[in-house]
Amino acid sequence: MRWVRQYGSGKYGKVIRVERADEVDEASRLRKELRRVKEVLADTHVELALEKAFLEVACEELNQPMDVFKKSGLAGGA
Repeated sequence: MRWVRQYGSGKYGKVIRVERADEVDEASRLRKELRRVKEVLADTHVELALEKAFLEVACEELNQPMDVFKKSGLAGGA
């Protein structure tokens, strides 16, 4: 208890988290990886939105409904 009183911040009821150096590094690495994955996911969503918009424009230019174009297999859809 003396050690907890001496080194605890007292902010949350004298809770102290003890970690090894590799655990601290792993948490930092995982935060960075999560940030990178979120960025990649956001980029993918933007690319998908652009592809849909381009497909709509192409269908308008061809005077063909988009659902017909998708069903024909030319759009690469199922």
